[in-house]
Amino acid sequence: MKSSENKEKWQLHINSQLSSGQTQIQWCEEQGVKIHSFRYWKNRLQIKPEQAKESTGFVAIKPVTLQKVSKMRIRIGKATVEIDDDVDPILLTSVIRVLTDYV
Repeated sequence: MKSSENKEKWQLHINSQLSSGQTQIQWCEEQGVKIHSFRYWKNRLQIKPEQAKESTGFVAIKPVTLQKVSKMRIRIGKATVEIDDDVDPILLTSVIRVLTDYV
């Protein structure tokens, strides 16, 4: 596996865990991922907010306690994406990546 593919795979894992509402340990146990590997990659891929858009297209955010919602709206430039609560995190990541490339 290429380094860039490995980084992308782990970024998807991290995004999935963050959007799941589960703790890192819960998510890793459910997904069959070693917690030490998860934390290593999370720390390795963590970037400063001012570098976020330049290097990966992702924007760093501080975790907050989320309330359960059935729909969410995300605005990126002039585009608006409406998301149901059961959206596939990988698909959502791909859509956001495409939209940020055009902003």
